[in-house]
Order: sequence, then C-alpha cells, then structure tokens
Amino acid sequence: MRFVSDDPPSALVDRMSQTFLKKNGDIREVLKTMFQSPEFWSDAAYRAKVKTPLEFVVSAVRATGANVTDALPMARQLNQLGMPLYGMQPPTGYSMKEDAWVNSSALLGRMNFSLALMSGKIRECNSTRIT
Repeated sequence: MRFVSDDPPSALVDRMSQTFLKKNGDIREVLKTMFQSPEFWSDAAYRAKVKTPLEFVVSAVRATGANVTDALPMARQLNQLGMPLYGMQPPTGYSMKEDAWVNSSALLGRMNFSLALMSGKIRECNSTRIT
C-alpha cells in the first residue's frame, strides 16, 4: 500500500510475504522483491500514490534547503492542508490512501504552500535554493 497502490496486487503481496518468511523478516530482501516486481514498475502503479501533507511539507522544505528556525509556521501550514500535527484521534493515524488527500482543495492548498515557501512568505522559514 505504501509504495505501489492503495489496493496492491495480491500476487505482489504474496511474493513479498513469502520473501519475509523465507528471509526471516529481512525488510531489505522484502523491498528487493517489490522493486524487482513487474507490478512496481507497471503503468498502473506509476503516480498512483500521493504524499500526505506532512510528507509534502517536509520534502518541500528539504528540497529548497529552507532554514526553519521556528516550526510553528510549518505546523500551521499542515493545519491548512488538513493534517494537523497529532490531530488524528484514532491510533491508526492519518490515512495514506489517495482519496484522503487528492481533491481540488488539497491541490490548491499545496500550490499555495509551495508559492509561499518559494517566495519567502512563511515566517521563520528562509529558502536558500531558489532558482
């Protein structure tokens, strides 16, 4: 579910499970099974997953080399993107599934965050890799 699709092919899940059992839980070997599978490289899996708002914000800050001196503005951005820190009541946490994070409002929020980050409008977060 994390890397291929919200509903991964059962054949791939079975192969990964067999590798897990055969290799005594060696996650590296399980991931090799996934990366070498035709399902992982299929057209159906290409761009089938979307980052959660937390993953999106963290990767954007890392990619821009932003210097975050106060995390509160980033936490506010996560609130605006629908994923407040520690805000999910069930212990299972926020959904990783696409339908929870892909809609027109979410896309607009991500674009607005990106523009604010790149233009230096997020207080206490200065981007150093603007090109």
